[in-house]
Amino acid sequence: MGKPVKRSTYKTIVDEKDIPDIDTNETQTRLPAIILVDCSNSMMGSEDDLKLSVCAVYEEIMKNQVSSRAVELGIMTFNDVIRVQRHIREIYLQKDMGKKLEFKCEGQTLTGFAVKEALEELENRKKLYYSSRSGIHCYSPLLFIISDGAPFCS
Repeated sequence: MGKPVKRSTYKTIVDEKDIPDIDTNETQTRLPAIILVDCSNSMMGSEDDLKLSVCAVYEEIMKNQVSSRAVELGIMTFNDVIRVQRHIREIYLQKDMGKKLEFKCEGQTLTGFAVKEALEELENRKKLYYSSRSGIHCYSPLLFIISDGAPFCS
């Protein structure tokens, strides 16, 4: 069993420079969601499968006219470091639908910290809805986790 990991041993990195604004002209109820992808050492060799899995989520959402307008999707990866690969954004505005994402698997699996960060991202998005001029409504957020289920510490 490894030694306990303290908060100071991990950090969150934002890969995109600009956090997108929310489209307040679109009045439909929103569904904020994040795909949290395990990119730790135990996932090494599964990088192509991770990409296919993320793309499959996009495809399923886009099949339905309502979900394709309501879902706002973000992508985060985690190992020793938690990265925001895509901020939560209207899925219909994400032209590449996950096809340009690249995953490099290495490091430890800090699942608990990653889930905590993803939940904070979802909460922040909900606050943005409620603080907008039009008072956007939202469904309960979704968190998809793609992992082998082997965290570094239990």
